[in-house]
Amino acid sequence: MAYYTLKDIKVSIYDSRELIEITASLLNIKKEHITEFKILKRSLDLRHKDKDIFYVYTFMFSLKCKRPVSDKLEIYLPEKIEEFKIDHKIKPIHRPVIVGCGPAGLFCAQTFIEHGIEPIILERGQRIAQREKDINKFINDRKVNKESNICFGEGGAGTFSDGKLTSRSKDARQNIVLNTFVKYGADESILYDNKPHLGTDVIKKVITNMTDDLISKGADFRFNAKVENVMLKDNTVCAVSGHGFEIKADTVIFACGHSARDVYEMLNNMGAAIQSKPFAVGVRIEHKREDIDRLTYKQHYLKTPLPAAEYILKYQDASDRGVYTFCNCPGGLVIPCITEEGMLCVNGMSYSKRDGENTNSAIVVTVDQKDFGSMHPLAGIEYQRQLEHNAYVAGGANYSAPIMYCKDLLTHTDNKGFSDVRPSYLPGVIQADLHDCIPQNILNCIKNALDDFGRKLNGFNSGKAILTAVETRTSSPVKILRDENLQSINIKGLYAAGEGSGYAGGIVSSAIDGIKAAQGCINILSNN
Repeated sequence: MAYYTLKDIKVSIYDSRELIEITASLLNIKKEHITEFKILKRSLDLRHKDKDIFYVYTFMFSLKCKRPVSDKLEIYLPEKIEEFKIDHKIKPIHRPVIVGCGPAGLFCAQTFIEHGIEPIILERGQRIAQREKDINKFINDRKVNKESNICFGEGGAGTFSDGKLTSRSKDARQNIVLNTFVKYGADESILYDNKPHLGTDVIKKVITNMTDDLISKGADFRFNAKVENVMLKDNTVCAVSGHGFEIKADTVIFACGHSARDVYEMLNNMGAAIQSKPFAVGVRIEHKREDIDRLTYKQHYLKTPLPAAEYILKYQDASDRGVYTFCNCPGGLVIPCITEEGMLCVNGMSYSKRDGENTNSAIVVTVDQKDFGSMHPLAGIEYQRQLEHNAYVAGGANYSAPIMYCKDLLTHTDNKGFSDVRPSYLPGVIQADLHDCIPQNILNCIKNALDDFGRKLNGFNSGKAILTAVETRTSSPVKILRDENLQSINIKGLYAAGEGSGYAGGIVSSAIDGIKAAQGCINILSNN
């Protein structure tokens, strides 16, 4: 049976017809003649919102009638995906060890399982249910749990995020990632939406189901198992150890996320090739969600159902620094991503419905070795720590976050028509001068960007918007140098994957990196 596609079909948000009915109308056939109808792509087009807003679709379907004459109708040609295959069964001497249970670690484990290899996964934190209890305990008593928190534990830092599944990667393995999420409970819309997201509530369910399934298939997950040492023999991995355990291993994949500073320190001390890399720092800005929706959708706001509005804003400062919004969380919360005592840093999180009171996003400025003041591989970490400690002190040294209203930072703001914003950060906030915790040159860039963003999205720089400090965990501050198989360039058997490796950013690209790491290991094992 032949399958067909219709591409770039624009449908007004006010068009109440069924999509299959719209398709039939375009082809001048009866809708009963269309079978196996499926959405392949969907995006929201706001370019002409002064007049109308459109969803843009690509459809796939088969026909029970003669092919109609239409320039828009094409034969569907499925994307060819090169399958990773090994001709013979591999039996490693030791089970591969994966350090970290975020997207990279989980998809690395899944890839091993698919090839008949049962890995051991060592996660310093706890499973999601216990993580939630530990996070709530921190919010209530303000005592940092350095191992089980918003950054560490089953699912990694992405578990408590907006759950964005966008990726700039063109790697076909992203289809594996998205289909895996659907298999474990995500809505099928993530397969075709231009900007798919899960939300923290759905991520928790998906990750829990994935872990349970991998355990049932032979993967050995060990939680509360922090790796503290990697033992080498002739510059080759021979074992890993931590409190109460030692495991013989000749293959260790570090998939420990961008906040595992003690891991970076350990790898640097053992001589692994590491270098510092640029990242970005700044603040979280919060507006009322209804204000961002109104600014975005203009006269269409509230006239017909529309998703909570998203934005991406960029600015190039005269100082030659890039400033941009990052990890926009419509209807979301500002959350603590604290992993060390005496430090304070924030991130954003949304639920799947994105229906919370506020919308937040980071506004961050690129920083590099000139800002770190050192070429040392770990200099970026010390720069992060300096800013985080400054924010901790500015917030009263009790994990309250320092906040500042835009009107107190900017010379010119517009409050007309804008709602008062209640800060969402828990355990609490305190009004402070952000000059006390963010370098002047970085804050100047943020101020200039806010003026620019206010022109691009009229009112974005409302004086009532709240700025919460400090955002530092935008990406890994280090890069672990690796070869084409993702193995360390100078230590045999040591691999690095995901955000912590310095090569990935976000859930999907980290998951792809985890798949590639396992495939790299299998390549090497198959040739030995």
